[in-house]
Amino acid sequence: MSIKRTIISILLLLFTAGPMLSQKSDDDREAIDKADQAKKEMLEKDPGLQNFFTETYGYAVLYTVGKGGLILGGAYGKGVLYKHGEPAGLTEMTQVTVGAQIGGKTYSEVIFFKTEEEYKVFMTGRFEVAAEIAALAVTAGVSATLAYSHGIAIITMPKGGFMAEVSVGGQKFSFLPFSE
Repeated sequence: MSIKRTIISILLLLFTAGPMLSQKSDDDREAIDKADQAKKEMLEKDPGLQNFFTETYGYAVLYTVGKGGLILGGAYGKGVLYKHGEPAGLTEMTQVTVGAQIGGKTYSEVIFFKTEEEYKVFMTGRFEVAAEIAALAVTAGVSATLAYSHGIAIITMPKGGFMAEVSVGGQKFSFLPFSE
């Protein structure tokens, strides 16, 4: 009787834990799909960006960033970190700004890491975007002027909303690798 209860308990545990374990994988797949779609939309606006996606050591695609502010502002976004074009894990971005600002907007952002060194710093969670590294908006031909600064290049693509701002702040990132 005891063995039968143990077997039933194990089976119940497996049946209830199975969906919970696959849920993480479904969330990962959804994030990858959204990041791939954002990348596709950027490449449609400027096919020359393909060189950055293929020649860089790694890149982070934040598929949706929401930003808002009224004197104090903030932003939050989710995305996927890629190494040599393959998804490596999930990333999140937070940003705090202060200055003359009003409104709200959403956008996608890609951060290119020229070498392994910048990529590894990003993975540690100590990566912050410095003020001197400016992001370029994706338009036709932006790839011709996109350049690395300290091994980093950033592009953004507006999705919606309006925000007027003259502010200062910084972005901070976190990274969670995909389980093997």
